[in-house]
Amino acid sequence: GDFDWDENTQALVLSSFFLGYAVTQFPAGRISEVYGPRLVFFSGIFLSAIGSLLTPICAHTNFGLLIVCRFVMGLGEAVLYPCYQVVVSNWAPPTEKSRMTVLGTTGNTWGTILGMPISGLLAGSSLGWESVFYFFGFSSILWCVFWALLVYNYPHQHPRITQREKILIETKKREYSEALGQQHCATRPPVPWKAMFTSVPYIANVFTAFCYSWGWYMLLTELPTYMNNILHFKIDQNAFLSALPFLFMSIVSNIAAFSQDKLMERKTFSKTVVRKIFAVTGLLGSGIFLALASFAGCDHVVIVALLCIAVAMVGCIVSSLLVNYLDLAPNFAGSMMGVSNCVMAIAGIVAPLVTGAIVAGHDDLEHWQIVFCLTAGIHCDGAPLVFIIFASAEEQCVQLTNAGNCNEGARTG
Repeated sequence: GDFDWDENTQALVLSSFFLGYAVTQFPAGRISEVYGPRLVFFSGIFLSAIGSLLTPICAHTNFGLLIVCRFVMGLGEAVLYPCYQVVVSNWAPPTEKSRMTVLGTTGNTWGTILGMPISGLLAGSSLGWESVFYFFGFSSILWCVFWALLVYNYPHQHPRITQREKILIETKKREYSEALGQQHCATRPPVPWKAMFTSVPYIANVFTAFCYSWGWYMLLTELPTYMNNILHFKIDQNAFLSALPFLFMSIVSNIAAFSQDKLMERKTFSKTVVRKIFAVTGLLGSGIFLALASFAGCDHVVIVALLCIAVAMVGCIVSSLLVNYLDLAPNFAGSMMGVSNCVMAIAGIVAPLVTGAIVAGHDDLEHWQIVFCLTAGIHCDGAPLVFIIFASAEEQCVQLTNAGNCNEGARTG
């Protein structure tokens, strides 16, 4: 190609995005809680779009500029999960949180599913690899237009939904709050930092999220390299097959989210048990199938099938962990997700660097086995046990009433 970059240099380019991604997680979540997620989300995606449009220019101009550009894109895209937690908290009836969280964040997965084949087709065409960044940059700007026109912070602010729907959402949220002994309140109190960082279930969730993120980011950033260097697929085949596992993940995550909501509605199991079943099943399943894929030799069909199953199992984790912040503290879900995603972003920084260090100068099957087995071990060794013992879906921080004002309060689940 245009650039003679070894594995370590490529890993640095991939990791630079996550350096920026770690910085704006908490501010985005907290600002969204206080002022609403609409403008924060818009600003983040618009910034990322500009970074995408400038990437080819920076890459051809100076390597340092490319790193800065990737860093800026990370700053923008970091708003996604914390802001969306606030969107769900503001809009979702309590019994629909799982499906709404996963349905919305499925868009992220579908970006991967569609983005990889489109990137392969564009990069392999006469338009060149630069067209990939231009296409997605302009697409993101178009998305910003629709977001500005269609999305509002709260149901009562939306001019185009029916009064019946507004009343239904607010009534369900108020009834759920009162059932927990809460005073329903529209304002956002200060973040209860001490309660958050001393909440054992929250810490268990963050630890588990880091372990899951290691595998997610490793596969997201390195799977195309593995498909190219080890399985020797052509660029268009590579793009399609790299996206295929994420298609299965999207399907599984939505089925798992719907199943969790139904199990909790029917009171088949407690909310905590439901979250633990799906998270632990996903962690162990993805780890086991990743390990099996690493020992499948060069059998293309078997390897792709095992990777599809491994990534699909991640859907069970996502449908449990991402919603758990709303279980623990719906009024502070954006802040909690922001702090957690900073930790998760560390996995995004380190995983490509570790992978690059392992395969640098040894881009062969044996060294990729080390990469896959390391990831499988991180998924299976410790995280399931920690989540089983310490995780909870019982609310940790609640709103209390004091002379008509909403103040922070805490109780252990």
